[in-house]
Amino acid sequence: MKESIKMNDYLMELFKFTIGKGNKCLIYPLVKEGIVSEKSVVKTINDADIESEEKSKLAKELKDVPINELEDIVVNANDVEDIYEFAKYVKWADINRLSKAIVESKDAYSITAFAREVKGVSVNDLAKEVINLHDGRAIYTFAYSVKGAPIKELEKSMCDPETYNTNFAYDFAKNVSANDVEGLTNAVIKGKSIQDMIAFARDIKGANIRKIENAIIKNGNARDIYEFTKEVPRANKK
Repeated sequence: MKESIKMNDYLMELFKFTIGKGNKCLIYPLVKEGIVSEKSVVKTINDADIESEEKSKLAKELKDVPINELEDIVVNANDVEDIYEFAKYVKWADINRLSKAIVESKDAYSITAFAREVKGVSVNDLAKEVINLHDGRAIYTFAYSVKGAPIKELEKSMCDPETYNTNFAYDFAKNVSANDVEGLTNAVIKGKSIQDMIAFARDIKGANIRKIENAIIKNGNARDIYEFTKEVPRANKK
């Protein structure tokens, strides 16, 4: 006999929402598999904003849908938040299938959350997907927040010429790793954030001060040049 799975608050809220939107199929598998009592499901249906005739039909059909239909609905709806939450909270979820659905979304935030929070995922595979997005913000966030992330590969990607948002090279060097300081120096310059350039020169050991200084001078803003010389003791003040 299959072990009973207790309903959690998230799923109940999800079902209330979907029932209210007319997506009645989401609720049936719960009762069939003993995840929640028929009484609690019927109460959810009764509270939903749908016609009484439809409520009666729902109550009669509760035991007619196979359990995998719940996951099918979540995946086919293509809502990355629901896919992530389903994988995180439903212990019988097909993690490989849901992981592929998250990857197809190309949503860096969701991919990172999936890698960080969902048990049984391949962190390396999801890191590759983030790297393929060439987004410095996403690369840094993944490296910083996901346990077991492949830092060396992510740092290399931050320094890749194809990567944008490379002002996050400063955050990467400060909070994650700075093995390739020269590459990260080039990346932060490419990011064109004067404040991040100044912070990189000031805070990161081994930063190419002269290269950053030249980039700021080339920008031609006297206030930025002054800020650099004030914040970076090793700056050329002649």
